[in-house]
Parts: sequence; C-alpha cells; structure tokens
Amino acid sequence: MNQILKNTIALFIITAVSGLLLGAVYEGTSDARAAQAEKSKQNAYREVFAEADHFGEMDGDVKELQKSISYSEKEVVVDEVVQALDKEGELLGYVVTVTAKEGYAGDIKFSVGIDKDKTVLGISYLTLAETAGLGMKAKDDSFVEQYVNQTMDGQSFVVDKDGGDGVVIDSISGATITSRAVTKGVNGACEIVDLLLEGGVSNEEE
Repeated sequence: MNQILKNTIALFIITAVSGLLLGAVYEGTSDARAAQAEKSKQNAYREVFAEADHFGEMDGDVKELQKSISYSEKEVVVDEVVQALDKEGELLGYVVTVTAKEGYAGDIKFSVGIDKDKTVLGISYLTLAETAGLGMKAKDDSFVEQYVNQTMDGQSFVVDKDGGDGVVIDSISGATITSRAVTKGVNGACEIVDLLLEGGVSNEEE
C-alpha cells in the first residue's frame, strides 16, 4: 500500500514539473511565435497586393462592414480588412479576407487585394478543401486570373451558369458550387472596398 502511495506521489510530482516546464517554454517562445505569425500574414497580404510597402490595421468594425454587403453570413463572412500602404503611409487599397460558406466541401477562406481604382489585384487561398480534380481547380491560374485586373466599379462577377449582368466567370467543369462560392466571396470583398472608398466607414490607419 505504501509503495502504491509513493508511486502515486512520484507520478504527480513528475507530471506537475513537466507541466510547469512546458508552460515556461510556451510562454518563453510566445513573442517569437507571434512575430512569425505576423510575418506570415504580411507575406500573405503581399501575395495579393505586391505594390504595397506595408500593411496597416483598419480603424473600423468589420462586423459593421459585414452588415453592409449583399450576402448573409451563411454565404460570405468578412474575416479581416487591412490597408495596403506605400512608403509614405498613403493608402493604395485594401486586402480583404473572406470566408465563402457555401463551398462543396465546406468553407473556402481567401484574401483578395483590391486597389483604390477598385481593381482586383490578386486572390490567395488560406483554406480550400474541395474535391480533388474538380473544386480544387479553383487554385488554378486559369480560374483565378478571370478575376484579376478586373475593375469592379458598379458591377459584379457572375458565374456563367447563372447568367445575369456583370463580368462573367467561366465555372470550373464539374464544380459549379465551388465556382459560385468563390465568386460570392470575391464580390463580397469588392463590396467592402467600394464601401470604404465611398466613405461608408472610417479607414484611418491606427
């Protein structure tokens, strides 16, 4: 009985010490991890807005922006909006990160770079888990480049299968659902930038 008690106490001490050591290591590396996460975010922003010198937080409530787009949160969620700035801190445009909720296999999260002329500069996927050989072709340049260099002032993107007025996007063969989801997400990002540029929300750099 005494041996069982001794073993229990020893195991408790080992577990407690291990927990304390792990906690100390985690805390000690928190700054480095935060710096690396920030660097990764900055690199992701630069993928879709190469002309920017740096990126700044937007002074405004993203949730308020969410209320102003034509899609519900069941369709498109606005995750983040940052300013793309030149060396002098002058605004060049925005990077908008959205989640399209109606992908075939789930959420599709991506960032869209849009300049002050309301021209789409690039799209970078953060989460994409669509069907291999079908919806995953949303990453292909042949699909993504349909949105790039399009100036979305007073118009929107429309999927070819759906018809309607706007810039027509050729849907991915066998993956119309994915094509619609991405198109809604890009349209939502364009609506956000249009709202900001028209003065709907304060966008001063913090």
